[in-house]
Amino acid sequence: MRILKIGGHHDGSSSDLDDGQKFKVEGRKIVTDEATVYLLYIAKITDVNEYDTLLQETIAARLAAELCYAITSSTSLATQMQEQFKEKLREARHVDASEGTAEVLDASTFINARY
Repeated sequence: MRILKIGGHHDGSSSDLDDGQKFKVEGRKIVTDEATVYLLYIAKITDVNEYDTLLQETIAARLAAELCYAITSSTSLATQMQEQFKEKLREARHVDASEGTAEVLDASTFINARY
């Protein structure tokens, strides 16, 4: 697990925890004095059943596109599978870009000094 951000509230707004929050990662546990901590992290998911359905479909389409010609010797079917993969990939990228809320970027005093 890799922690990207610790602190804040469940809606993404900031709190006192953002400044000077003390924590330590011990194995698979986060040790802190706080009763509740909100965090943003990256985890390595090894169980494919936990993958998003659209990701599973995109991976399956990619495998079908790569193996189609070797199995069927049909260039038209291989082209069709490649197009299906490209469509699934476009759909997955669109959904991924649309999920979540936009992150609010605060200007620092350094940036504000320019204006």
